[in-house]
Amino acid sequence: YLRSLKINYFPAIIGALLYAFSGFMIVGSNWYIFTTQGVYIALMLWGFERLFQNKSWWMFTLSVFLFAFNFPFDLYLAALFLLIYSTLRALESNKNQPIFKQLGMLYLALIGCGALGVLMSTFMLVSTIDQVINSPRGTGESAFFAQLMANSPWAIIESKEFLTGLGRLFSNDFFFGAQFEVINGQNKMAYKGWNNYLEAPAFYCGLSTLILLPQLLFHLDRRKKIIYITGLVLVLIPFFFPFFRNAIWLFSGNYYRMYSLFVS
Repeated sequence: YLRSLKINYFPAIIGALLYAFSGFMIVGSNWYIFTTQGVYIALMLWGFERLFQNKSWWMFTLSVFLFAFNFPFDLYLAALFLLIYSTLRALESNKNQPIFKQLGMLYLALIGCGALGVLMSTFMLVSTIDQVINSPRGTGESAFFAQLMANSPWAIIESKEFLTGLGRLFSNDFFFGAQFEVINGQNKMAYKGWNNYLEAPAFYCGLSTLILLPQLLFHLDRRKKIIYITGLVLVLIPFFFPFFRNAIWLFSGNYYRMYSLFVS
């Protein structure tokens, strides 16, 4: 994916290592769901670039098929992220062409190739959707929809959640680490951060990214600077306003999970 953006080999390798050893991948590596999502998102981004640059559709279609085959709700999350990414990517690369025409053609291509990927997965898709709809977390007694919907959209993040997210931008265990304590004669993990260790913010993606990001903004032209800052703001709004983060999850749960990967 990074090479498809015309990035040289050495920085592309560094970027791949930062992604592979990001907080999301490391914290979630004990549960197969997280790392699978990480691989599929990378494939989807690579597939998008092949479609966007070379009109090659098969890799993007394959990534959609894998998302739909594995867990269709992840396909919705990936599509939400891709909508923002593809729009900003088209604006970034626009060469004085009619932008609405370019976006319209791009969205049509994405919808068409995506629909083909979904159709390829239908032999598993229907039963998986039925499982999601009838799960306790979806519509049953464990659903959080009414509780999370009642929160104000403009309520800002609480201090403990903010410190957990800020600390995990620098390291998985910066402020509230996974320390072990002896409890009732047993060695157990004592996590004191927001929520739980797995579903709390996992934003870490290398210290070099934190150092280089502010410098990058000084080396961009005005148009690209606006595009990049807009993307950064859109990604960070759900962190500072939990209502929008819960909205990403359709108010099915109060956690970060795949949203952490989007921040990375």
